[in-house]
Amino acid sequence: MFYGCEHSDLKPTNGEFAFVGSLGGLYRLLLGCWRRETCAPRLQEKWSESNPTCGQCSITAFLVQAIFGGEVYGVPNGDGNYHCFNVVGDAVFDLTSEQFDHPLEYTRDFPQSRETHFAKEEKKARYEMLKAALLRLHHVPRLTTLCYIEKDGCWLVMHRTKKEHDENGDKWIGVGGKFEYGESPEECALREVKEETGLTMTEYRFRGIVTFVSDEWGTEYMHLFTCAAFEGELADCDEGELVWLPKAELLKKKMWAGDRIFLKALDEREDFFSLKLRYQGEELVEAKFGR
Repeated sequence: MFYGCEHSDLKPTNGEFAFVGSLGGLYRLLLGCWRRETCAPRLQEKWSESNPTCGQCSITAFLVQAIFGGEVYGVPNGDGNYHCFNVVGDAVFDLTSEQFDHPLEYTRDFPQSRETHFAKEEKKARYEMLKAALLRLHHVPRLTTLCYIEKDGCWLVMHRTKKEHDENGDKWIGVGGKFEYGESPEECALREVKEETGLTMTEYRFRGIVTFVSDEWGTEYMHLFTCAAFEGELADCDEGELVWLPKAELLKKKMWAGDRIFLKALDEREDFFSLKLRYQGEELVEAKFGR
C-alpha cells in the first residue's frame, strides 16, 4: 500500500471529483488510470502493470492537490529531479511510493510548484491524460464478462492471489475480464476463458447482467456466462489459482457478498436475469433483481 495510507479516509475538497470518495478511493481508481503513456518518458522502459506507479509521481501529486488541496513537496533523487508527494494539513502521503524498494525521507524542504513542472509541455499533457482517464472512470462504466465453467457438480473458479492491486484480491471468483474494443459479450467470454484457463468453451450460455456499483471501484456491467462443455487442458494462470470446487463448498469461500446471490440464481434459474448490487466498501447495501 502507499506511504501514508493511514490517511485513506481523507475526503476531497473539489466537488468535481467528489466521486472518488476518499484518498483511498482515488488510489484504487488511479490503479486503472496509470499506464505507460502517463509515465515520465525517461522511465517508460521500466513501467509495467506490476509496477504501475513508476514515473507517475509529479502528475499524480498535482492531481491529488487539485482534488484534496494542500501542498506538493519533493524528495531529491540525485539527478536534479524530485520525487513528488503530498501534504494536506498534518497528513503526509505519497500515492506513488510503491515504485521504490527502499524508504524515502519525506521532508518539507523542497516545495514544488505546478507552474514549474507544467512548463514542460509533455508533462502537462501527461497530467491532462491522467485527469481525463480518471474522469472517464466515473462517467463510463467498465464492461466485463464473468464465466463459471461446470463439470461434475463443480464450478471452475479462481482464487485471486497473484495479481497486485486487485479489487478481487484473495476472493474466489469465476473466469473473465474486460471487453476489448469491438468485442461482443460472447467474444470477450471466449477469449478471456482461453487466455486465463487454456480451455475453449464449446457449449455456453449468456445468463444475465450484474450491475456492480461501488463507492470505491466505480460501476461495472458484468456479463454472466455458464459453460457446460469445453475442449483443451487446464493451464496455469498468472492472476490466481484455478480450482474445481463443489458448488456448495464455493459458497463458503471468501467472495463479494453479492456473488452468492447470482451464483444461487445461476444454479436455480433458467431465465435471463438482471441483478443490481451496490456496495459501500466491502459491505453490500443493495441487491435487487430487475426481472
